[in-house]
Amino acid sequence: MDLIPLNLVTSYSFLSSSIKLDKFFAELKNRNISYCGISDINNLMGYPEFFKLAKEYKISPLFGMKTYLDDNEVNLYALNEKGYENLIKISYFISKNRCKTSMNGTFSLTDELSLEGLACIISSTSPLFLESDEHELSRSLLELDDAFNKHFYVGIECYQKDDLHVKKVRDFLINHPFKSIAFPLVKYIKADEDIKLKLLDAIKNDYKLDFENESDTSGDGEFYLRSESEFEALYTAQEILETHKLHSLSSFNFKQKRGTLLHFDETRNSQEYLKELCFNGLTKLNKTAQKYVDRLNYELSVIHEMGYDDYFLLVQDYVKFAKNNNIIVGPGRGSAAGSLVAYTLNITELDPLENGLLFERFLNKARQTMPDIDVDFEDTRRDVVVRYIQQKYGEENVTQIATVQEIKAKQAIRDIGRIYDLNPLDIDKMSKLLVGKDYSLMDSYNKLKTFREFVLSDVYYQKIFKLALKIEGLPRQRGIHASGIVINQERLDTKLPMFYDEQTAMNVSQYEMNNLEDQGFLKMDILSLTNLSTIHLILDLIKQNHNVEIKFEYIDYTDSKIYSEVISKGLTMGVFQLESAGMNNAISILKPNCFEDIVNLLALYRPGPMDQIEDFARLKNSSKQFTTRDKDLEDILKSTFGKIIYQEQIMQIGVRIAGFTANEADLFRRAISKKNVEKLAELKQNFINGCIKNHRTQGYGEKLFELILKFANYGFNKSHSAVYAIVTCRMAWLKYYYPQEFYIALLSAVSGVNEEKFARFLDEFKTLNIKIKVPDINKSREIFVAENDAMIMPFNSIKGLTTESIVNILHERNYNGPFKHLLDFVTRMVPYKFQEKQLEKLIKSGCFDSFVDNRQAMLDKLITVIKNANIIAKSTNFSIFGDEQISFDLNTPEDKITKIFDELELLGTMISYNPITYLKEKYEGLSTIKNISNNEPSKLMVIISTVKKITTKKNNKPMAFITVNDENSESIEGIIFPDTYEKYHELIEKNKIVIVTAQLETRNDKSSLIINEMEEVKYE
Repeated sequence: MDLIPLNLVTSYSFLSSSIKLDKFFAELKNRNISYCGISDINNLMGYPEFFKLAKEYKISPLFGMKTYLDDNEVNLYALNEKGYENLIKISYFISKNRCKTSMNGTFSLTDELSLEGLACIISSTSPLFLESDEHELSRSLLELDDAFNKHFYVGIECYQKDDLHVKKVRDFLINHPFKSIAFPLVKYIKADEDIKLKLLDAIKNDYKLDFENESDTSGDGEFYLRSESEFEALYTAQEILETHKLHSLSSFNFKQKRGTLLHFDETRNSQEYLKELCFNGLTKLNKTAQKYVDRLNYELSVIHEMGYDDYFLLVQDYVKFAKNNNIIVGPGRGSAAGSLVAYTLNITELDPLENGLLFERFLNKARQTMPDIDVDFEDTRRDVVVRYIQQKYGEENVTQIATVQEIKAKQAIRDIGRIYDLNPLDIDKMSKLLVGKDYSLMDSYNKLKTFREFVLSDVYYQKIFKLALKIEGLPRQRGIHASGIVINQERLDTKLPMFYDEQTAMNVSQYEMNNLEDQGFLKMDILSLTNLSTIHLILDLIKQNHNVEIKFEYIDYTDSKIYSEVISKGLTMGVFQLESAGMNNAISILKPNCFEDIVNLLALYRPGPMDQIEDFARLKNSSKQFTTRDKDLEDILKSTFGKIIYQEQIMQIGVRIAGFTANEADLFRRAISKKNVEKLAELKQNFINGCIKNHRTQGYGEKLFELILKFANYGFNKSHSAVYAIVTCRMAWLKYYYPQEFYIALLSAVSGVNEEKFARFLDEFKTLNIKIKVPDINKSREIFVAENDAMIMPFNSIKGLTTESIVNILHERNYNGPFKHLLDFVTRMVPYKFQEKQLEKLIKSGCFDSFVDNRQAMLDKLITVIKNANIIAKSTNFSIFGDEQISFDLNTPEDKITKIFDELELLGTMISYNPITYLKEKYEGLSTIKNISNNEPSKLMVIISTVKKITTKKNNKPMAFITVNDENSESIEGIIFPDTYEKYHELIEKNKIVIVTAQLETRNDKSSLIINEMEEVKYE
């Protein structure tokens, strides 16, 4: 009789199994195994994938969970829907009353938990069988047998024929009325994979393994999937038969809808209330023309017919809450901006009729999926919105959504390094060579020559690589989805497996995002956007500094200054979506001068359409406007100069030219983008037939279809591009009219060690003649401070300065006035127990430069200052020492290089001066960025300020784009092609000073250095 692996622990029991379900089911199919169970530890996370694979491979599933009942390991299996609901309750109970160790007893028969619909298997390895006498054991098992209504079994875990403990258990069962069942534990597929479990256990429990004596296989593991012959040799025919009997008892069907859409207000008719709100909104917007009324009625009819009245009411409610509570909400996101209903409810801010946005792109009767209104909130206030939803609809009806975080390539290398206690420098070096985006370890080995050669350079690295391969791709832990929550009409604690998350004090669904809709659960996207928090800070600073209150939603995003004075001049650092060097290049080509141009730019600046930017710019900036004899087509393509760049345009062509309904046009748009060959032939004929019916020729229809096909992959959602362009332009408006507040807010968000953006802000400041100053003990705060044409760095930009220290400095300064000198500061900070190391950081970062213009002199006398300060602080007559000072020798020699690199280490940048000024004296023939010749190689000494490593599309080789600064603090982009990268990859690091041999290349008015040679500059 076929074996049934019931006691299966999968990788969803994080770091407790190496079994990935896809590989496991493929193995079951290869062995012709027809039945299987799942029993992960205290969770049901694997159920959706388990069910889908069981269906795909035609294997009959049994759904269970491993847990501990009164300290004994048991597996519980759902026999029906009631059993599944009770499993959900038990799993949640265990999570909410989490036990420190699994053997502490996760739940008890005395807990108020129903066991109806469940079968129970107690493991023969449980303490009950190891520690109880026969009488006590019999009594305990009878109690369990009654509790589970006779659906109770003793699971025989047997791994060797002559297992004396198993013989003892079997002898006991001969004389007692309990069924025994074949129940070997399965945690990996093959015996030689036990090394994987060993590695995972070390990661999980944080202990060290012996690298020198480690083999990458052992083959003596017990918890593998045994062959049928091995299985039959270990178990009796009756024990095997009982596994089949248990499986046959289950009538549970995982596939069914268990979620129900929440009714927004039980006291009101949702359809009528939604209509009332929408028409009130239309009146407030002064959009009362008949075309608006007709569109609104149409949208409302579709929404009602599809059963989504409550959904729209829910979204408008939490958006309204946020806006009423001074939380900035984005003007829209995604296809929802094409809905007039969303616009009238103040969920979105863009008139869809004026901007050619289509409701059917968002929602239509032909779509089978639920609507998806994504809303952006300030990232620092998102939790307030989520908490409001939880409080309004009940914590039993609201849950966050789990994610599974896998061990990626770099993490695998680091984990191996940690558990084997390997040299961190070796691990760091190996990790840094993994530059391919989303490359697996094998991808990197096959495609990245530098990584492959490094691995092959020593058996030590080969061993690390092989061990890392064993854990890569396995789930490491669960996380919480950044935006999604579920809201349900009925309590979720019997409908959806959940964890209780102590950190957020909220429930978290055990199923991931993609598995929720299948079961009918409504997912709401409460997204966070850092830029909105930054905007809030800018607006607060404007009010504080100028007593002007500006509302984000009222900023004029069409103001011409946005385009002429900010965007066209390339001053885009900190401006939403326009910051990258590539985007700046696109701006220089396209030359945007109005809002529509920004909408188009955001849609074009993506892989694929990006290739069209130059051609698009040529058409845009041409004096010849796009025209065609087909006025319907001209109307659709005029704003994009004859190019199809939006999905909405494809839909509009389908409706106006081919006579499709709006619903058919959306299906056409989706189908054509997938490029299914068989479907395309049918689509093409339908399209051409429609063109002919609409009085166009067959040839015209064929030509137009080919044009659509050409641009189908490039098509972007105009609704999303348009509403995000609003955020872009409003940020540019703030930057133009309130630059100081803008920069303070942005710098406060990005300042600090290793922030590449900070270096790029400094470049922009040079253009605007804005200076950055080191922190000042009497002027700095938690954020940057504006002083005339300069910005003073905040205390929190000093690496290693504790939050407590910053709070204490500000408290003392606010209450007792500015500090007079270094001794005064140290004396006044004695009560706060200010540490010597913290004082050193303040001195080295320049905080006391206004008192003494020699940091080394202060460091040399710091011990003396501390001693004197302690004496003064202990004096009963503190005040008489108020003006006492310590003199410092201003002639104390300062090592300029040490000074500036101390500054770099603490502030993440070099503020006081440029070290190249002092280092270049040892070298001859060096040029500067301004003096580079176009025609011949030049040598420059530069600091690498930013590094972006990529792999080439053509041959998957690593290369790099870097930003370099010279002695005059001029900056330029450097390009390091694969052959050069291979030679000098160890030198390509942020803040490294190097001599480069390079040639200037200018393309589209943008200059770059093509770097051919590199040499490290030693400055220690």
